[in-house]
Amino acid sequence: LTGLLGRVAGETVGTYALNLGSLANSNYTITLSGTPVNFTINKLAVTVTADNKTKLSTTTADPTFTWTSTPALASTALTGTLTRTNTSNAAGVYAITQGTLTNTANPNYSITFVQGSLTIVAPTPLSASVVAQNGTVSQTSGIWTTKSGTKLTVAASGGGTGALTWTVSTGSCSIDDVVAGVVDMTQKQISTNGKGSCTVTISRAADASYAASSINVALVWD
Repeated sequence: LTGLLGRVAGETVGTYALNLGSLANSNYTITLSGTPVNFTINKLAVTVTADNKTKLSTTTADPTFTWTSTPALASTALTGTLTRTNTSNAAGVYAITQGTLTNTANPNYSITFVQGSLTIVAPTPLSASVVAQNGTVSQTSGIWTTKSGTKLTVAASGGGTGALTWTVSTGSCSIDDVVAGVVDMTQKQISTNGKGSCTVTISRAADASYAASSINVALVWD
């Protein structure tokens, strides 16, 4: 005998009758057994895990909720959208739930769902800190004061990920890109010749989540 058995066409979960397919031989008359012989497609067990996400409390829209699956092959075949039932934008941690990614919407799969979390954080405003490289510095009423000849390191943080620019907006002082031998746009060495004062303006460009912002750092050498 040559050839292969066939079956009724279909790729979804269910039972399909086998048939003779291409099984044939000129010397034989071939029939299937009188007892029905079936081919069964069962549901594929799949574990779906929601990916954890973060966003700022000032951002109205949630990020796209994504997932991974085991086995991975099922990820592109599954239909549905994850969601969260608590739609608050206040800072906190919120569960990412199964939404419409259900067994009903995916009849060929038996889904075990693992929740993820959306962490909403408050935006961090642009800020600056000042330390003395060779002396001491103190802050009173927003003004940083040190002794003549002291070199100060001013470091910027927060305000997003946009590019930083540094300028002397008032007074007289110098800005050096190199701090402790390293060029770093997040911190600068500020100094002046003898006594004096200046205001350094630090500006952060806008990014996808933060508007452009700036701060002034008032420095005095007495």
